[in-house]
Amino acid sequence: MRNTRASQEAVTAKKLRPTIHRNADGNTFLNSNNMDITTKFNVGDKLWTIKDCKAYEFEIDRISIYANKTNTDVYYYPKCDVMSSESYKEDNCYSSKEELIKAL
Repeated sequence: MRNTRASQEAVTAKKLRPTIHRNADGNTFLNSNNMDITTKFNVGDKLWTIKDCKAYEFEIDRISIYANKTNTDVYYYPKCDVMSSESYKEDNCYSSKEELIKAL
């Protein structure tokens, strides 16, 4: 069976697609390029941030990670009844209200 250009491109694309796996510690991720990405918080943790100019506490439902060669951004999504696109950047999240106030 001959390899066609299309099948070769599909194989190459599959090899380049990053796959993120959660490690045993719960908040370190490893993609296919062996890049470790560690988040400050885990799913289920409660965080504090600013929402509508007020201190806001939420429980993490989902975590999104965006990484390229120069930086990594981590976003936390609050737990709610309906899946929401509302997210908070890790740099703006704190484990307590006191830490949030101190950072202002």
